[in-house]
Amino acid sequence: MNKPDYYACLGVTHNASYSEIKSAYRKLAKQYHPDRVQNPGSADQERFAIIAEAYSVLSDLNRRRVHDASQQVNPRQTQSGPWHTRPHYSGYPYFQWDIFTPTLHTFFMGRKAKSDHNATLRSTFLNGKILFVALLGALMFFKFFSAVNGMVMGKTMDSDLFQNISYQVIIKTAKGKEKKKRIKLQLFDMLKKEDQIEKKFFTFSYRVNGEAVQSVTLARFFLQTAMIYAAISLTLFLLEYGRK
Repeated sequence: MNKPDYYACLGVTHNASYSEIKSAYRKLAKQYHPDRVQNPGSADQERFAIIAEAYSVLSDLNRRRVHDASQQVNPRQTQSGPWHTRPHYSGYPYFQWDIFTPTLHTFFMGRKAKSDHNATLRSTFLNGKILFVALLGALMFFKFFSAVNGMVMGKTMDSDLFQNISYQVIIKTAKGKEKKKRIKLQLFDMLKKEDQIEKKFFTFSYRVNGEAVQSVTLARFFLQTAMIYAAISLTLFLLEYGRK
C-alpha cells in the first residue's frame, strides 16, 4: 500500500521549509484535534492522526528524504528560480539555505540527535571540541601566534563594523616597511613615538625599549576562554533543540 503524500496532507508544497511545515501542522492540529472538535467522529480522528504522522515525517530530515524517495519527489526540480532560492535538506529550521551551520554543528555534536535533555546538556556544555576551539580562539585574540619587531611611528584608533574601538600602532620594521598592528589598550597607552617594540611568536610578552611588558594575565586569558566556550555552547544548545 502506497503511503499518502504528506505534503498534500498538510497543504504545503514539496519545497516547504521546516517553518512552513510546522505552521501548517499547528493550524490543522487546532482545527482537527479531538479536544477542540465538539463531536469528533472517526473521520476527524483519522484526519488528525494522518496530520500528526505527516508532520512527524516531514519535520525529520532522514524520514523526509525516505518519503520523498518513495514519492519520487525532488525538491530542486519542482521549484524554478535561482539556485540560491531553492531549499535543501539542512535539517535546521532557521538555516534553510545555510550549509555552514549544519557542518559546524555536526563537527561539534555529531549527526545523531541526543537521546534526552541531559544528554544534550552534557554534549553542549561538557564538550572537548568546544574547549579546544575556545582555547585556540583565546590564543588568537591575545596575538599568541603573531610577532612584532620595529619602531613605533604613530598610533591610531579606528571603529569597526560594530562600533568597537580598535587600537593600532604604526610600526617601522628593520627593512624599512611600515605596518599596522592591533594591540590592547594597556599597551597602546604605554607606547610613545620612536619606542622600540618587540614580540616573538608563541608568546604573550612584549618588550618595549628592552623592558618586558606582560599584556595578558592568566586570569584574563581564562576569562576570554570561558566567554568563547559559553558563546559556542549556548549557540549549539539552541541549534540542537531546533534540529530535526
